[in-house]
Amino acid sequence: MKGTENWNVPAPDEVHKYWIKNLTALHSRIAEHLRSCLTTGNVPVWMALGRINLVMKDERKAAEGRNFRPIACLQTTIKLLTGIIAEQAYAHVNQHGLLPVEQKGCRKGSRGTTDYFLVDKMAMKNCSRRHAS
Repeated sequence: MKGTENWNVPAPDEVHKYWIKNLTALHSRIAEHLRSCLTTGNVPVWMALGRINLVMKDERKAAEGRNFRPIACLQTTIKLLTGIIAEQAYAHVNQHGLLPVEQKGCRKGSRGTTDYFLVDKMAMKNCSRRHAS
């Protein structure tokens, strides 16, 4: 949860991340329940439920379907669980050198897709200028 916003829109469980981070007396109980999910393979249905909100892309345009983008809000606890799994998987892959140097999009601190998208956009803009002249 470190590095996440404390007070952004809460998950369907209505629990802000601030409380999960700062009610440290609960951390051992939360860890116990998440460990149980991992060892038994049983994740309660409520943890996997989410809410989809439609956010308008451009308020100057019409309120039609293609002018909205879906934002998924997942339970805070499932974010914790998947974060723990991701940390463990990344540590394993990193420790054993399983991620090729060329695979920058999966590395921590890398913006991968965004960077490549911007490079492609600039290349296309450059190509279109050359064809126009």
